[in-house]
Amino acid sequence: MSLTIRPDPRRPSGGYAQLDLPEAEVTGDSVLVAVFDAFSERFLGRQGWHATRGDFGPYPVERGEGRARIVVGPEIVNQIEEYAALRLHVGPRSYEVSWPDEVVPLPGAAVLGGLQVARAEAAPEAAHLVGRRPGPEAAPAPGAAAVSVPVAEPAPAEPAPPAEPAPQPGPSRRGAILAGLLVVLALAAGLGWFLTSGEGEPTTVVAAPTPAPAPAPAPVGAPDPAADPCTAEALRALDGAPFSEALARFEGCQGAVRPETALALMENAADRGDPDALLLFGELYDSGAEDGLLERGVGLTLGDMPSSAAEYYARAQDAGAAAAAGRLAQLCRRLALAADTLSMAAHSEYCPQ
Repeated sequence: MSLTIRPDPRRPSGGYAQLDLPEAEVTGDSVLVAVFDAFSERFLGRQGWHATRGDFGPYPVERGEGRARIVVGPEIVNQIEEYAALRLHVGPRSYEVSWPDEVVPLPGAAVLGGLQVARAEAAPEAAHLVGRRPGPEAAPAPGAAAVSVPVAEPAPAEPAPPAEPAPQPGPSRRGAILAGLLVVLALAAGLGWFLTSGEGEPTTVVAAPTPAPAPAPAPVGAPDPAADPCTAEALRALDGAPFSEALARFEGCQGAVRPETALALMENAADRGDPDALLLFGELYDSGAEDGLLERGVGLTLGDMPSSAAEYYARAQDAGAAAAAGRLAQLCRRLALAADTLSMAAHSEYCPQ
């Protein structure tokens, strides 16, 4: 097999694969890629597997030492299971391959609006879960005789014998009780005299308040979540707030923010129509945009996909992002010169004629 698939060494966190094949088998500076699953006999599209063919790209072709290298991104990698039997169409040629297990998806990847993006946490696929519904309650076997347990009738209560009168204490017992009471009264009188016989005001005994228990000390070396705003828990707490607040936090936490955490927050904000999140999605898909905070400080990249960038710029403009119109106009000049199907369709839909 002349085509080999390996992880992209420039993106060790996953989500990208490098297709390596002889240089003579690829013509031109870019190429389209299609993926056909031999088991389900369906083609991979941007929203799952379909009966009709869908092409991804075009992807730039890197050449050197007689080999051609093409890097595909999460839009393909995140939708393929390991060891899947595939037919890869690279330009006019096709190759029968088994998807290697060392090519892993970007952690927490999911599909948003037909575009491949990532979430913080990846959930297990339902196809890998095996279970069964609880069955009906067990019924008695057919023909089994019901067992009836007779309930005994309570026996009639016999009349209680008449109570005998309690014996009265004799004179000697009453005398002992009276003597004890006299002793108690004498002790009480002596105690009262003792407490009131001092000089000045009577002495008042006040009980000291019980001190409140001291809080348990925190374990040595344990981080305080409230004191560190850059932990994953503190950042996830920003979910639901305007994405501008998350950007301000990213600015102060550069180097401590994981790409998948930032991408999950941005994805959720874009789902809510947040203009800042939509604009940033467009910039991440636009290689002509300057490297911003997410690429420079967080290390988040999505690859050059101008048709996807145009869609996000248009959505950001509708949501009220002031810079979206200028970004889209600059991208439209690039789309006007492109010859691939996706770019031509994006130019027709999002660029003013």
